[in-house]
Order: sequence, then structure tokens, then C-alpha cells
Amino acid sequence: MSEQLFVAGDFSGIQEYVLEVSAAGGGQARRLRARSFYVQLAAEVAVWRILQALGADGSAVPMSAGGHFLLCLPAGHGGPTALPVIREELSRALWNETRGQLSLSLCWGSVLEEVLRARDRAKRRPWAHVVTANGGWNPEAMSLPQIGEPCEICRRRSAERTLRDDLEPLRVCARCHDDTEIGRRLPQHSLVSLGGAGQFTVLGCGVWLGTAPPDAVRVPRPLHRHIPTDEDGQALTFERIAERAAGDDLLAVMKADVDDTGARLSALRCEDPSLAKTRRFSDDLDSFFSIRIQEEMSSVGKAWNDIYTIYSGGDDLLLVGPWNVVIDFAGWLRDAFQAGPGGRQGLGLTAGIALVPWRLPIRHAVEAADRLLERAKAAPNKNRCAALGSVWDWGRHAALLAQGKQLKEWIDSRVLPRTLAHRLLSILTRAALNRASLWAYQLARNLNTQRTAPVRQWADQVLNEIDRPGGVVLAEAAVALRYALIATRERRDRQ
Repeated sequence: MSEQLFVAGDFSGIQEYVLEVSAAGGGQARRLRARSFYVQLAAEVAVWRILQALGADGSAVPMSAGGHFLLCLPAGHGGPTALPVIREELSRALWNETRGQLSLSLCWGSVLEEVLRARDRAKRRPWAHVVTANGGWNPEAMSLPQIGEPCEICRRRSAERTLRDDLEPLRVCARCHDDTEIGRRLPQHSLVSLGGAGQFTVLGCGVWLGTAPPDAVRVPRPLHRHIPTDEDGQALTFERIAERAAGDDLLAVMKADVDDTGARLSALRCEDPSLAKTRRFSDDLDSFFSIRIQEEMSSVGKAWNDIYTIYSGGDDLLLVGPWNVVIDFAGWLRDAFQAGPGGRQGLGLTAGIALVPWRLPIRHAVEAADRLLERAKAAPNKNRCAALGSVWDWGRHAALLAQGKQLKEWIDSRVLPRTLAHRLLSILTRAALNRASLWAYQLARNLNTQRTAPVRQWADQVLNEIDRPGGVVLAEAAVALRYALIATRERRDRQ
């Protein structure tokens, strides 16, 4: 008989829950960071509740990141008796607090692979433990309470409180009220504790931001994520973040994750049943995404200070910032990852970066970044970046951006007319048989003086490759032109 008890948990619906924030009354960014914080903390509360009930400590947690966790406990701690109760309590609290948007799959047993398979099956049957009872359906749990006056933000719960968000009074539910208040306080607090009445509630557990009573338990893992602030310490809105972009006031939404982590974790579990390698692997990745990146973005005087973290932990991240700053940061991210866990573990990193107006609802912006991420992952060997209409290997990232910035300088100094840059990009992106002749005509007509010689040299290099199928020079020239045109475009709010 096994002397170990494995417990596996996984929260589903995370991205949908985090991104389903209304712009009603303004404050979209505040509620966004509050929901991201809620998801982080829900996983911490679930693990804490299990450890507390079974008399274990953090050494029993080989992995906890990105909304999923794995515990390895000595048998005989009363797990089979306590865990069904904990699962039901956590599931009911999650049902009440998120109205089914988030679900928790929690399974346990003495054979790890069987537990993981059971967890995966449970993910396909969310809320089974809530809507069933005594071998049959539980009609009461399957019926949502009458809403009456709906919350003006989520429209999912009854309005219970009045919220003055951006001076506009709104009737809101308790969850949306707490989301707004948490979003206001998060930029000023990094210390999080659990227990007692709490300032807020997550999965029925009291939560304290900042100072907490003596009997509260401090969350051991860093949950603070970087949020750009102004000179007065107030969090920046997406509009103000976009104002800090070069040229057009666009935001960039970057979604990135580590390639093939699931396969690597499965291999490590086979190599080392003690899960010591799994713990080291998980800690290595999570430390990079949860701590290293956040420290870099928070460093005084760094260009990355204006990047907003929606989430960053486990093996992935979602960031929003001025479009040119985020594209620069992507290069730093890949290099730092390669110098850290990527190099140590032999892993790649893939990213998709979508450029969007700041007024676009965040969920639509993330969907665009998702599509680019999938496009990059479809490329051979993954480990690439997708943005500005193309996909490129990270090894070309710095040179490609340097080319775009050089074109921007030529446009700014009027060495390269902006209208000509538009025409050149149009030629590159068409599939015309006479593309080379059209390109050569524009060079001969517009780039024939000593002053335009540097631009002509660049354009001649492109011409030499223009008819080569799948030419890298051609694709990179198109990306560089897009970069330069956006960086020199008049801001939308001035048009």
C-alpha cells in the first residue's frame, strides 16, 4: 500500500473570468487587476485550506502555479475523510462568488498518474460535486437565485451597494464592489494575509492587504504584480498608458508562454517519482515569471515601468503597455528567459503581440494576441515571436527592431518621405508578378540624391531579395516599415 497521498487541483475558466470585465463606469483596469488577483489568491487559499486540514506545511507542495497545484502528503493524515468536505466547501464558495465562471477540479489518491487522469476527467465535468447530491441531481444548487435589480457592472448578481467609480454612482453587487476596492488598493500593497474576518473574502476565507491582525497567516508566495503608476502613486489607466507610446497611441497586448511544459513535467515525474525534480522545475519557472519579470518592470528608471501586468506566473504571462515599449520588452524577456530557466531546462518561449486601440475591450485585444500566439506556435520549432504582420525567430528580434527604428529616424528627418514608405510597404505585401519593377521604379524616382543614399542602400538590399520565395529580407523589411509607420503616425486623439 502506498505511503503517500497525492492531491491535484486545477482552476478552469481563468482567462474568461479575468477578461470579462465591463467598462461600465470606467475603472476597467482596476477590476481587471482585481480579478487576476482573485484567481491567484483562490489557488493559494485552496492549497492553504488543504494543508491546514491535513496538518501539513509548504514542503508538501511540489507545484503550485498558474491556477493548478499538486500536493504530496504522507498517508494517514485523514485525507480521504477531509478532502471531500474541503472540495465541496471550496466549490460552493467558488460557485457563489463567481456564479460558475470559475470551477475547481480537485482529485486525490495513492497513484499519481491516476490522480492526474481523474483531475483531467473532472475538468470535463465542472460543478459535478455541486449540482449532484445523494446519487442524484440537486435542483436547488442548479437554480441561480433571483437577481432583482441587477448589478450595473457584471449583470450576474443582485445590486447591493452603491459604488462611486470615477464619480459616476453605480448600483453593484458585493463581488464587483470588492473587485473595484481591491483594484484601488493593490498598487499600494504587496503584503497579503489570510484569516479572520478580512477586508475581503476569497473562497470564504478572509483576506488582508497590507497590515493584518496577529492571527492572520501571511501568504508565502509573492502575489504582487507590477502596475504602472503616476507621480502621485495612482495606477495609470489604459488610456494614459497608450499616451506614452511612440507615434500612434496604441497599446500592445503580449501573451507569451513556455513551449512544451506539459511534456517536460510528465517526463520529470517518470524520471523522479519523489517529485523533487518537478518541484525544482516548477519553482524555476514560477520564480522567473512571478519575481524576476516583476522586479525588472518595477526597477526605477526602466522603460518597462509603463507595462501593466494582467498576469504573470507559472509558465506564462499577459502584459499590456505602450506598443513600442512592449515590443522592446519582448526581446529582453526572451534573452532573460534564455539566460535563466530556458537555458537551464532547455526550453523555448513563444509570444504573440497584438497592437490595438486603448478603447478596445480587453477581452477582444487578448483574443487577437491569442491568435498571434497560436500562429507563432504553428511555426517549426516554435520559440518565436508573432507581431506586426509576421512571425520571426528570436535571434532576429534585435536586428529587426533596429531596422524599424532606423526607418523611423529617416522618416522623422524627411530623408524617407512617409508617403513613399507607405507605397513601399504596399508593394511588399502584394503578390504582383511585377513587384520588383514597381519597387525599382519607386527607388529610381524618389531615392536618387546623396541625401537619400542610406535609404537607397537599404532599399537595394531588399530589391535583391524581392523575388526570392519565402525571403527573410522581404518579410523583415515589411515588419520594419510597419514599425516605422506606426511610430511616425499622428496620434488618433489629435486627428
